[in-house]
Amino acid sequence: MQVRVKKILSGDRFLTDNGLEVKLIGINTPPKDDSLKIDELSQSTGINSDTIKLLGALCAEFTENYLKNEKVFLVKDINNEDTDSTGKISRYVFLDDGTMFNKTILLYGYAFVNPDERNSFREWKDFSSIMLYIRSYFLGLWINPNFRKLQPKL
Repeated sequence: MQVRVKKILSGDRFLTDNGLEVKLIGINTPPKDDSLKIDELSQSTGINSDTIKLLGALCAEFTENYLKNEKVFLVKDINNEDTDSTGKISRYVFLDDGTMFNKTILLYGYAFVNPDERNSFREWKDFSSIMLYIRSYFLGLWINPNFRKLQPKL
């Protein structure tokens, strides 16, 4: 399905021109807006909420630079549910040139692999390998020790 990206909600979520809310399969980024999730992350990691929001805003900015107003192709994973528990559709997002954005955001160090989706999507091993490599060289936001603390355990 081809859609146009209308609004970036976070580094890993966006709205389309036809009203769908899309979550990038297999990845997570820190939240950029006040939420219960920020409070939970702040308590569990010791990182203040403003720092978490700043990291989330940087991830969202990265996504916006790539996707805002672009036509993209949404591809369902055969191993993944059609929607998540909140009703968002989970998809691989491909640009016109064939680039998979889910991998791109990992390659540039602006996202984590989602451990809750372990082995539930076909690219899990590849995504995990990419993230571990990028993390080991402190690329992208991995240079920030607070970003490393936010990474869920794989």
